Amino acid sequence: MVRIGVVLFDTGNPFFDEVWNSVLSKEEELNSYNCSVLKKKTGFSAQEQLQAIAELEAEGIVGENMVFSEKEKNCAAGIPQTINNFFGNTSIITSPSDHVQIISGGENNITFSYSAVEQAVDEIEKRLLKERLSNDITERANELLSDIRSEIENKSKPNVLKSLLAGLGNILKDAGANALSGLIQAIIQGLF
Repeated sequence: MVRIGVVLFDTGNPFFDEVWNSVLSKEEELNSYNCSVLKKKTGFSAQEQLQAIAELEAEGIVGENMVFSEKEKNCAAGIPQTINNFFGNTSIITSPSDHVQIISGGENNITFSYSAVEQAVDEIEKRLLKERLSNDITERANELLSDIRSEIENKSKPNVLKSLLAGLGNILKDAGANALSGLIQAIIQGLF
């Protein structure tokens, strides 16, 4: 029996959904030719993809003369993933250290660090304690900071974090905390 493994992104993207549906529709036909299909859906992170590949490998599905060594499995987190978008090819490399993503494409290179955002949030919280703001504004600011920490923990896209920080800066500016709002603006420019 021939065994075929399929690993596909599970993103809700119509393209990947269409490919997945095609795999499902061909699976029965392939079974009639003594072929079995093992299917895995995964997220975009290298770790999730590696886990899906490791599960296929455990089932005996590997490329011809191909087995992943422990070193290769450990290095997989640093392998670039190519994503086609409207601006051309973009490579994302997820570093195993410091929760850093390096995004490159064309002539642009961006390095983003979740831990740097977390340090910035720590500094904003310290300075917020020194501001003389109404309880309502302080409560709203603290809620936003909590949301930002949750998004950092979830490794949300940098633009999500940038938007939350910008919103916090606007609230503080409207409340008269111009120095803290200016600090947040500087942080945004430095991190994103």
